[in-house]
Amino acid sequence: MSIKSNVKCVLVCCLFPMATAVWAGDDSMKDIDANGDGVISKQEAADNKKLVINWSTIDRNKDDKIDSAEFSAFEMEEMSDHDKDAD
Repeated sequence: MSIKSNVKCVLVCCLFPMATAVWAGDDSMKDIDANGDGVISKQEAADNKKLVINWSTIDRNKDDKIDSAEFSAFEMEEMSDHDKDAD
């Protein structure tokens, strides 16, 4: 792993809690998961444009719910795409 990759990993791990609010339209998973069951339903996601638009990509296991791993993976991809645009 290169130094640049290591630095990105450290930054992502340290800043991830703050970054998730930015990439999901200022909503964290906790904010979106209205009933607190640990997953986001389509109904709970209805007010989040990014989740609605990208639902089929985010819901990797196709169970019609976004779990924390799927949400985190989407946020990481969004951050990565943003980094590429900034380069």
